[in-house]
Amino acid sequence: MRGVFEFTGFTGLALALHVAAFQNLPQGSESAGSGGESLVTVTAVSGSLSELVATWDQPPEVAEVHPAAMPQPSVDLVDTSAMSMDATEPPVTEPPATVAPRRLAPVMPLRDTALRPDATQSAARPPAPQVDVPTKIRPQARPASQPVKPNPSVSQTPRAASTAAGNGAAAERGMRGPAETASLSKSARQSLIAEWGGKIRNRIDRAKPRGGGRGSVVVVLTVDRNGVLQRVGIATSSGQAAMDQRAVDAVRSAARFPEAPAALTDASYTFRLPIRFD
Repeated sequence: MRGVFEFTGFTGLALALHVAAFQNLPQGSESAGSGGESLVTVTAVSGSLSELVATWDQPPEVAEVHPAAMPQPSVDLVDTSAMSMDATEPPVTEPPATVAPRRLAPVMPLRDTALRPDATQSAARPPAPQVDVPTKIRPQARPASQPVKPNPSVSQTPRAASTAAGNGAAAERGMRGPAETASLSKSARQSLIAEWGGKIRNRIDRAKPRGGGRGSVVVVLTVDRNGVLQRVGIATSSGQAAMDQRAVDAVRSAARFPEAPAALTDASYTFRLPIRFD
């Protein structure tokens, strides 16, 4: 408000000074001649015009505008104590009331009537039939049979042992041969074959030719029990065809070998014999 009063006072003072200045000016005269075109005629204004000027010079009235009070929003107060209590403490629920279990009546054991028959029923049962077990009949001992005595009329003189002679003895020896062979052991049989093979080799050595180089040949030959040559071949060659052929020729030249021992009963036997040429 102080600024408004100061402004109004200074405005009025300025207006008064203007009016006083206009009143002190000399009265104007009408211009004449050539200088009158450059002069301005000034006359005093009337009172209505002065009031109009004063009205124009006055500043507009400024009305003090008070700002309207802003409406305060209505805030509903909330009981925060209750909220804090609700947020921190969980609701307490009362535990359900426990009901005491009813005491069950004791169960009486069932009487096993099926397995325990009544005394009256056992008494009413007929007794088990008695079975007569036949007694074992012991056989009567027979009297021991007495040996029958030989008739004294039959002669009991022993016969003298007789020995076969002549051709009968040879036949008896021939019949005894297979029995002796059956009882021959394997080692004894191999020994007899080796002995017979040695005799065959000696026969071949006497029949082989002399000269013609030095070497060794292993021949394989099959001989029957009578000493007859059935086949001959080369088991291990000397590396010289001529020497191998000489060995085969020596075996064939010595044919009709010694007979097999009597204990060897096979039809034929095979031998592998080395032949050396010096």
